[in-house]
Amino acid sequence: MSLSLALLALEGPDGKRGFVAQIERGLGYTARALALGPGAPAALELRGILRYRLWQFGPGATDSLVRQAEGDLRAAVGAEGGRARAWATLSDLLLATGRFAEADQAGRRALAADAYLTEGPSVIADLFTTMLHRERFTEARDWCTQGRARYPTDPNLIDCPLRILGWSGEGHAAVDSAWRLLAALDREDSLDRASVSRLERRLLVGMVLARSGERDSARAVLRRTRAGVADSIWDPLRQDEAYIDLLIGDRDEALRQLTRIVQGSPETGTYLARNPWFRALQGDPRFQRLTGASGQ
Repeated sequence: MSLSLALLALEGPDGKRGFVAQIERGLGYTARALALGPGAPAALELRGILRYRLWQFGPGATDSLVRQAEGDLRAAVGAEGGRARAWATLSDLLLATGRFAEADQAGRRALAADAYLTEGPSVIADLFTTMLHRERFTEARDWCTQGRARYPTDPNLIDCPLRILGWSGEGHAAVDSAWRLLAALDREDSLDRASVSRLERRLLVGMVLARSGERDSARAVLRRTRAGVADSIWDPLRQDEAYIDLLIGDRDEALRQLTRIVQGSPETGTYLARNPWFRALQGDPRFQRLTGASGQ
């Protein structure tokens, strides 16, 4: 309940302050539960989830906080291996910190443990995303197909065919397919035109254009998509923007966008260092300083 209230508070007038207050209340409950029953898997699971969400959305996220969250979640599944929600959150945490092979393993454990299919859509979405990050696009397509068949209206899966193209497609046929998929999604989807999801889909098309050598078209898509969008809405899309910049050969602009990301969320550095989108930057001292990497 505390987590649900915290996430609702994040969208409310108190924003992050209300979110943190609800998370801290939930952490107080788990502290009392663990005092009464040290090592209780349910309490460890909840504390791990609350700490992870605080690291994700709270102010001043630290590496120690995400390490504590991971420790709680691993302890919960170590004590009781059938805890699907703990496995699912652990998979998401590992994905967010750039450990893609481990995220895949945890996601599969979550799916196997999810007897009531309560975590199914989010787990399949994470497994799909993990395969993209591992550049195993055939397996990503398999998860996309399975997810859309089982959960056809889930917002995390509805655009996965376009997402695969954004990550891997190139050539005239891929460009045509990307535009077709975008048009179909726009017809089916009632999201606001300025929503992050709708904006991101256009950037996925821009990626296909850039990878296919259509640099001017990719720039035009990026420019049109960015026009008139407030920074607060655009911020989650800066990675996509940086990737398009890199694909069209604008290395300095890509690094400028990545710098803004890390300045706002220092905890993203490890993920960016491991994201295959930015492999071409791994030997660049500026990128190494930015992400804390020493070349990979």
